[in-house]
Amino acid sequence: MITEQAIVIAYQNGKVTVECQANQSCGGCASKTNCGTAALSELTGKSTKYQFTFPCSRPMQIGEIVEIGLPEQSLLKLALIGYTLPLMVLIISVFVGNYCFTQEWQNILFTVFSTACAFVVVKVINHRLQQQQKYQPYLIERIL
Repeated sequence: MITEQAIVIAYQNGKVTVECQANQSCGGCASKTNCGTAALSELTGKSTKYQFTFPCSRPMQIGEIVEIGLPEQSLLKLALIGYTLPLMVLIISVFVGNYCFTQEWQNILFTVFSTACAFVVVKVINHRLQQQQKYQPYLIERIL
C-alpha cells in the first residue's frame, strides 16, 4: 500500500477532493550539500501538486489533513503500461521498419508514427483504468 498525506480542499455530495504535494526525494537527507540531484531540484524550484477526487462516506471539512492510499499492484500496472508499452513499440517498430523500408527516412517516419500511436493508446488505457475503483485512491484515516 502506498500512502500519502493530503489536504481536503473540497467536499460535496459524498465526494472529497484532496490535494497532495509531490514528495521531493532530495533535500531531506544528510548528504544534501554534496548531492547534485538536490542542487538541481533547488535550482528548478518546482513544486508539483496533485488533486484527486474520490467517494467518501464521512463528511470532511476543508483544510483537514488526511491519509490516502493506493494499492501497489495498481501503481505497478499503470507504470508498466505507461513505460513499457511505448518502449516495446519503439524497439519493435525500428526492426519492422528496417525490414520493410529501404530508405532510412521511411524507417524513422514509421518509428516515430508507431511510437506516437503507442502513447495515444496508453492515454486511452489510462483514461479507462481511471474509471475503475481499484485504480482510485481512497481515504485511510484523518490526521487532523
